Amino acid sequence: MNYFEHHIGDYAAATAHLSLLEDAIYSRLLRRYYLQEEALPADVKQVARLAGARSQEELEAVQAVLDEFFTLTDTGWHNKRADEEIERYQAKQDKARASAAARWNRDAMPPDSERNANAMRTHSEGNALQTPDTNISTSLRSVEKARKRASAPDCPDDVDPQTWGDWLALRKAKKAPVTETVLDQARREARKASLTLTQFLQVWCARGSQGLQADWLKPNERGGPHLGPPSPMQPSKTLSAVQRLQSLKSNANDLDPQRDFGRPEPVALLGSGPDPGFGFDRGDCLDVG
Repeated sequence: MNYFEHHIGDYAAATAHLSLLEDAIYSRLLRRYYLQEEALPADVKQVARLAGARSQEELEAVQAVLDEFFTLTDTGWHNKRADEEIERYQAKQDKARASAAARWNRDAMPPDSERNANAMRTHSEGNALQTPDTNISTSLRSVEKARKRASAPDCPDDVDPQTWGDWLALRKAKKAPVTETVLDQARREARKASLTLTQFLQVWCARGSQGLQADWLKPNERGGPHLGPPSPMQPSKTLSAVQRLQSLKSNANDLDPQRDFGRPEPVALLGSGPDPGFGFDRGDCLDVG
């Protein structure tokens, strides 16, 4: 036991005549008695060591307390009131364990929520002698375990099963629960973003975040995830310039051949020498002398 009921009135009436030293020793022996849930050793020297008694006065105080408040038997020094409290506590514990075993072994198991509630109630009854702080912390842990064990809602009719499975896997990886409340909130945020619930959950999975709100969506996400074929790549500036030059060259070949009318051909300028591309003919020179 880590807690026992201390009735102040009863204790004060029974110990008012004790000295400060005897009262301290009696209180220390009771704490050890309840902690171990058993009688004190029959050897007085061992009892004195448990009480921390060293001096002759302290040893005499230990013996006086044992003689007045304890009874020596074959199993050690017993305190009647402590034995009654321990027996009541152990009986309640046994009853709680038997009740829990019968409940869990029952063929027709109740729903998870009811079973968890019954288990918490039995657990609380079994710890009736514990401190209020222990009761509160134990109840909170039980509620937390029950929440984690609660099954997720079924896939809604308006959600793609593949998307639903991906979203459940994401929530599990983030150690976040999937409840009707969370699903209703996601549906409201999807309406705010003008998306279907499937599209909203697909964007959620693509982000890989624990939560998602409509206000967090980027402009390219408000149309839902892009599922169509990829858009063609835009040509680079260099490729565009090359294509433009080729177009101009093609257009130039289609111009009017009379555009150079009256201009001498390059061959006439070079003359008719042995090599049309080298030198000129003297007969083409004019005599100006």
